Amino acid sequence: MLDDARFYRDLGFSELPLLGKLPALAQWKHLTERYPTDEELAGWFSDTRRNIGIICGRISGIAVLDADSALMAEQLLRKLPKTPMMTKTAKGLHLFYRLAEGQHVPPRVRVNQMMLDVRGEASYVVAAPSIHPETASRYERLGSWDLQQVPFFDASWVAAEGPRSLASARNVKNPLSYISRIRAVSGRGGSNATFRAACVLRDAGLSEAETLAAMIEWNQTNTEPPWTVKELLHKVQDAFLKPPTNGENNHESVK
Repeated sequence: MLDDARFYRDLGFSELPLLGKLPALAQWKHLTERYPTDEELAGWFSDTRRNIGIICGRISGIAVLDADSALMAEQLLRKLPKTPMMTKTAKGLHLFYRLAEGQHVPPRVRVNQMMLDVRGEASYVVAAPSIHPETASRYERLGSWDLQQVPFFDASWVAAEGPRSLASARNVKNPLSYISRIRAVSGRGGSNATFRAACVLRDAGLSEAETLAAMIEWNQTNTEPPWTVKELLHKVQDAFLKPPTNGENNHESVK
């Protein structure tokens, strides 16, 4: 696992350790701004139970299309430019594309109501040779992984707004900045405020695991008293059980 982590680092990718699909670090935002050191990689991945997460967006210079079914993967392979950088997952395929200088790609889930996610800024994908926590299948690299041969990402591929895209969340362009203004105080609607913060991240296109990781960091500065990780997990799970309908949400204004 450590050898593979070093392989990704040599490609210029930032990484984080995962337990299953969840971050093994309480905080990992700093890894969207700097690369892990070799000492950090050695410390993380000497534990063979840990999986590898590749951080997408500008730090790594990549966006990933996550096809969550074999049919969706087949459609992408047929319609989009061929990329030599792919990962076979338990259900489908990750297709990696390069970002142009200054290009910002927000994360999105269920693009146009299809089994397709976009992993961009402040998001990550599970990388080979990680083990899927539910199926026990191993993620597998496909292609040459020659970065110079990887096509550039074109936003027009996923231009039509899906029901849970970043733009649908009342123009919340930076969800992490948005929730930094939400405070949760016990006895003053703290439970509702925490649920609202989780919904903002959900609507911005973060996965359940990414939302939990962001909420753990938010919890350290914006709650009185702080929630336990178990309590935060319940809030996040509740948020994902009640997605907005018709592309709408019920966010209150930040006060």
